[in-house]
Amino acid sequence: MKALHTAALALAAGWLLLNPPLGGGKAPLDQWTVYHPVSSKSTTFPSKAACLAGMDALRHPTLPSEPYARPTRGVESRTSFDHLICVPADDPRLKK
Repeated sequence: MKALHTAALALAAGWLLLNPPLGGGKAPLDQWTVYHPVSSKSTTFPSKAACLAGMDALRHPTLPSEPYARPTRGVESRTSFDHLICVPADDPRLKK
């Protein structure tokens, strides 16, 4: 029963997509920044599956449909999202 209550709290709080500070993913979670889509006013995802889908979309963006669309010379076309993680919004490691 207690595990069910904890799962319900995690669902109510939502999920966060976190990006580590410069230097990699070894920093404590309270130093990571919350990533959220520009199109959304919320910083939380409603479920872990939605958070993971958001992470996957960042890691594997769809290619532009126009054949002439190319990145600007000298500008990297993709930012590395290899260290993103999804955590429950109420994860105690986020509090300091």
